[in-house]
Amino acid sequence: MSRLECPAEPAQLPALLALVTDLCQRERIDDATCHDLQLIVEEACVNVMHHAYPAGQAGPLALEARVVQDGVSRRIVLTLEDQGRPFDPMSVAPPDTTAAAESRAPGGLGVHLIRQLSHRQRYQRHPRLGNVFTIEKDLVPPAPHRPLENRLQITLTPHDTIAVLAITGSIDSLNADELAQRFAQAMDQGHVRLVADFSLVNYTSSAGLRSLLGAVKSCRLAGGDLRVAAVQPQVNRVLEIAGFTSILNIFPDVRQAVDSFKEAA
Repeated sequence: MSRLECPAEPAQLPALLALVTDLCQRERIDDATCHDLQLIVEEACVNVMHHAYPAGQAGPLALEARVVQDGVSRRIVLTLEDQGRPFDPMSVAPPDTTAAAESRAPGGLGVHLIRQLSHRQRYQRHPRLGNVFTIEKDLVPPAPHRPLENRLQITLTPHDTIAVLAITGSIDSLNADELAQRFAQAMDQGHVRLVADFSLVNYTSSAGLRSLLGAVKSCRLAGGDLRVAAVQPQVNRVLEIAGFTSILNIFPDVRQAVDSFKEAA
C-alpha cells in the first residue's frame, strides 16, 4: 500500500502522480492501465484542489493506492480523503459528448473520465475523514512498465499559410495553460490554420482537452481550423471518451493534415 498526505495544492500533483507511477512499477502494471490510473488520480485530485476548500485556502488531501488480490484477479483501489465541503463526485451529471464544439463549455469532463476509465466508484461523507472517494480499476496480468515522460515541449513550424505545432510529452493540469498560450500566440502571429502534431504526446487530461477545445473554437471563429495529427492510441481513447473525435478533424499523420487545408482552399 502507498499513501501520501499533503496540502491540496497544484504544486503537490507531481508527487501524487509519482505515487501511482511507483506503484505501477512495483506491481508491474501495464502501460495502458498505468496511463489510466494517472489520469484518474489527476482528475480526482485536481477537483479537490480547485473546489473542496474556500478560495485561497489549501486544506489536507490524502491519496492511498493499494493492490487487492482476489484469487487470480487483481484490482487497484484508490482512495482520496479531504476535509473540504461535502461533495459527491458521482452526483455530477454526465456531459453531452455528442455536442458540437461551438456549443461546448470548457470543463466538466474530469468526473466523466474517471467513470469511463475505472470499474467502480463510491463516495461517503465520513464523520472524521471527511469526503472519502474510492475508485477501483481491475488489473490485467503483469507486464513491463515504462514511466510516462512528463515534460512538455512545443515547437511551431510554419508551412506557407499553415503552422504545425509539434507537441512532445504529457499535457496535464500543470502545463495545459502553456499549450493554450502557444495556440494563442500562433493565432496572434496570423496562423488560424493550425495542425497539432500529437505523435509524441503520450498523455492528456481534461485540462489538455480544454486547451484543444478553446483553440478549435478560436480558429474556427477566425475562419480557420485546428487539425490534429498522429494521435497515439492511449490519447485517442481519451478523445473518444470525451467525444472529441467527433468535433476535431483528426488525421493519421502531419502531411495529410496539412494537405487537407490545401484541398479545402
